[in-house]
Amino acid sequence: MIVDDEPISQNYIRGLISWEEEGFSLYPPVYSGEEAREILASSPVDIVFLDVFMPGENGVVLSHYIVDHYPQIAIVAISSHDDYDYVREILKKGAYDYILKHRLNAETIRIALNGITARMKGSPVSAAEELHKRIRAWLFSGASFPFPAADTIIGVSAAKVSLEALPGSSREIIISGIISLLENDIPENDPVLNTVGIDIFYREPDFLILCARFSGDTPQKQVSDFLISRNQKNREKIKGVFNLEYYYKTLPFLDPAAIPSQIRRLLDSFPDSGNPSRNMGITLSVNNRKILTYLLKENNRAGTELILRSIFGTIDKMDQGAVLAVIKDVGAIFSDYTETEDISAQLEDLYRNAGDRLRQIADNNPVNYLVSFFCQFIGGKADESADAYIRQAHNFMLNHYTENPGLEKTAAALNISPSYLSRLYKRTTGCSFVEALNQIRVEASKACLLEGMNLKSTAAICGFMYYNYFIKVFRDHTGITPSEFIRQGI
Repeated sequence: MIVDDEPISQNYIRGLISWEEEGFSLYPPVYSGEEAREILASSPVDIVFLDVFMPGENGVVLSHYIVDHYPQIAIVAISSHDDYDYVREILKKGAYDYILKHRLNAETIRIALNGITARMKGSPVSAAEELHKRIRAWLFSGASFPFPAADTIIGVSAAKVSLEALPGSSREIIISGIISLLENDIPENDPVLNTVGIDIFYREPDFLILCARFSGDTPQKQVSDFLISRNQKNREKIKGVFNLEYYYKTLPFLDPAAIPSQIRRLLDSFPDSGNPSRNMGITLSVNNRKILTYLLKENNRAGTELILRSIFGTIDKMDQGAVLAVIKDVGAIFSDYTETEDISAQLEDLYRNAGDRLRQIADNNPVNYLVSFFCQFIGGKADESADAYIRQAHNFMLNHYTENPGLEKTAAALNISPSYLSRLYKRTTGCSFVEALNQIRVEASKACLLEGMNLKSTAAICGFMYYNYFIKVFRDHTGITPSEFIRQGI
């Protein structure tokens, strides 16, 4: 049974696969929770695909009812956005899975159906094994991201094991033994580390990929520290048991959609032979420390910019540990030789969230961003480009308000720090960044409403993840609700 209030969505889902040929029978379209209850009370149902957002009784309420009264039914939540507060309630209550509408395709439908069918038949394939297959398909076969992006952080590392000298038959046995050794050492879900799960994959000829999942509020430094610690343990175990070398590199923090392609690049970055990790330990040189210290003492902004570009321009961008190490070294020097009151807090925030900041850089080059961030703390010449930054930010939001750009993404596009952009808005316009962004969205929503678009679609198109929040913001900015605006025909 498919429960969705939008006919277009209903027809799309129903046309993705040949349901009867796949072994399933579909009920006629169900457009509300009330209709769903009537069918459940009178007819057998095994699986429900359920839209999270529906007028009246939403998907969360209906899912609770189904689990309480028909616990044998498998529920798959469907959502237009990563509105995970709602999805989490469904998953916690017992739903089998959730799929974003823009990722709905024949593959994701079949994965969900196959997993449910296996569970119903008592198949020996466990939920963990099924999830492992889905992660592998995402990483290496072009499948969609199998987790709620808003509530999951992914940490990935790749390692090269020195198997070159081993014959084919011995290699297969050793590889199997290595994976078994590492998998047996995987910790259970750890509430302190916020780990949700760890999966290990082998890729020919001699690579191991570690994919660790964390809850969405995990600091990125903690994720990075975990990957380094886990790989160090892996190195010790493989060396001790098999007497083989193990070299690893970590991915920077990326949007999940970018991770599969970056893994391929990461694997290509390993030399064919020799010691692949020879350049991993990058820190600030003694000479650069001396130069940077001198320039800061002299309050030399131009010279400081040049040395910072030299320092950050030598970083291997695929090695997150090196990026964080150099940022920390530079930050320590700035803390000692600049007098800005909030530098410590901002440096801590940058270090803790560096990966997230850098992956949002519009031109994929973190150098300008890092130079701008540190140079804002140098006294002397005032920033004469405040108005220009505000104009650029406004134009960026006009072009991207449908994508929920946010302060950090907008600042990254301008190659300045989020805290600096926030202060510019307050000082220059008298309003906050969020207020400015919402004003653009509200003005855009008026055009949608006047064209006859419904409230739910208008909220989604204009970048509001939550329907109720759209109504509140619209009322705050205009003094009336969207419905009143439509009736007035303004």
